[in-house]
Amino acid sequence: MIPLTEGKQDLLRKVRALALFASAPDPVWEQLSFHLSFPAHPSGTVLQEMHAPIRLLSGILQGTLLSYASTPFGDQSYGTLRAGDLCGELPMIDGQEDPSACKAQSDVQLWSIEHEPLRQICSEHPAFAYHVYRGFWRSLADKLQRSNEQMKKFFGSDPLKAPVTEIPRSKAPSRPAWFAPPEGVGAGSSGALPVIARYMRDDEKRQAFEQIGLSHSEIEILFAHGEEVHLPSGAAVFYEGDFGDTLYFILSGEARISKRIPGVGEEALAILHQGQFFGEMALVADNAVRSADCFAHEGPLTLLALRQHLLHSHDGIAEKDPLFLQALCKMMALRLRENYAKLFNWRMMSGGF
Repeated sequence: MIPLTEGKQDLLRKVRALALFASAPDPVWEQLSFHLSFPAHPSGTVLQEMHAPIRLLSGILQGTLLSYASTPFGDQSYGTLRAGDLCGELPMIDGQEDPSACKAQSDVQLWSIEHEPLRQICSEHPAFAYHVYRGFWRSLADKLQRSNEQMKKFFGSDPLKAPVTEIPRSKAPSRPAWFAPPEGVGAGSSGALPVIARYMRDDEKRQAFEQIGLSHSEIEILFAHGEEVHLPSGAAVFYEGDFGDTLYFILSGEARISKRIPGVGEEALAILHQGQFFGEMALVADNAVRSADCFAHEGPLTLLALRQHLLHSHDGIAEKDPLFLQALCKMMALRLRENYAKLFNWRMMSGGF
């Protein structure tokens, strides 16, 4: 380890100014600062191995880390983490091992806190927990976006990939009627998806979420604030480039997330099933646009739609009940693990050629 170039009080002041901790009241900050440590590592140090049990949440104050998986054909990069980025949030969210390894690309200075004391502080201070889980959500969203782009490049660089027949783009409405684009943001289409008052019983909706490990209280808060949407087979939920304002959970049926690759056609990125979700990027960034197409896949599709304003700190439910964001983070953690597994498997399949 390299020696600290700054005293602990200077490092604490830097961490205190981070968005994750800036809103913490002084008594909460005193609890946090007691548990914070500041490990420093020289370039080339492996900080964690693949599938290692991780009990620390860390953030980068200086330097860069590489998140990757080791394969017989070389490292599969999951992305470079820079100052301000988090690592170790995935195991804290879902309690599983981290699927990636991590090593220093340069000399790095971190802040770290063990998961358990942070969980305890969050349980005692819900307003602070809101900011922690919002930080987790943004971190997971950034990593999901990077992994999506990696999958796009993987297919785009494969000259042997067979062309896919073009699918006619009969433009479907891209957003529910009850939310309009903010001023200055163009909408890809007008009208509304067929929002219906009630299509599934509450017990059926609960079952859709129980199968992926959400708690009863997490399930209740999710579908209590959603609108049901029902689409026929092949119908578009949205197209790439449309204004995004809504997160969708799949209650029944399947959704196909795809990209349109020049010279290739439609390439499916994922087939999502009951209990999964999509459209989360629209709720992370202001004035967001969709980064992929989405269709009802081979049958009717029933969705639970959650509006963007639910996550606004002033009028939404997330700040009042951080359990809402906690549930979303669990879903996003599952998606990120799936993306990492796909990238690893594709590297294994293509690495020998």
